[in-house]
Amino acid sequence: AVTAPFPRLPYKDAMEWFFDHYAPNAADRDDPRVSPLRGSLAGLPPAYVITAGMDPLCDEGDAYAEALEAAGVPVTYKTYPDQFHDFNTMALVLPKGMAATEEIAPGMPRPTVARAPISRSASSTAERTAASVAA
Repeated sequence: AVTAPFPRLPYKDAMEWFFDHYAPNAADRDDPRVSPLRGSLAGLPPAYVITAGMDPLCDEGDAYAEALEAAGVPVTYKTYPDQFHDFNTMALVLPKGMAATEEIAPGMPRPTVARAPISRSASSTAERTAASVAA
């Protein structure tokens, strides 16, 4: 199991809130399409599993990688102990996010930021704010 270099924060209530919205019907929560660890993993294609040590779902990712391997599925597993959930989506500002993105999809073009010109004729505060954020 992966152990982060610091204690995990108590996310139980938040995770229950997300799961209640992801699968509001409690009977669906045992369905392997909702919770893959509740079904057979044999025969699945090779998997690439990345987890973040500060993510409340890190232990589940670790268990998923172990279960895939136990089912005979080829697994590449990497953890970033000092990162948080979804860190790879911030590849433009987090070097480890870029590293994870490049590991997931080697050879793909690097993400870039398209900058929109600020409209001086924007009529509302919302439009001016959106234009300045986009720039």
